[in-house]
Amino acid sequence: MVDTVRVLRKVEDQAADPDRYTGQRPRTWVADEATYRGRLIYPSSREETTERDAQVEGHFLVLPPRVPVDGRCRVLVNEDPQPWELDGNPLPQRGRSPILRHLRVKLKRVEG
Repeated sequence: MVDTVRVLRKVEDQAADPDRYTGQRPRTWVADEATYRGRLIYPSSREETTERDAQVEGHFLVLPPRVPVDGRCRVLVNEDPQPWELDGNPLPQRGRSPILRHLRVKLKRVEG
């Protein structure tokens, strides 16, 4: 099954006034215009750990190699309103050839 993926990046909110002490504007998550095809993988044995007393489910996302994503991004999968956080940077998957085939990203969603 092919999933639709949209990348979210944290940017400064230009409409908001800067903080009077630090001079910095508040940051907000903004979705990229482009959507990408990917595949969300639900592991057979879900990694469930606790992080700050909340359940965390581990999943993987397979993306084409051209997707501009790093460990500071979030992703929306199939227009689900709750975004997924990237658990580290994407890992390039090459297989047996030197050609980059796809990126594999570990995701986590914090419940609660």
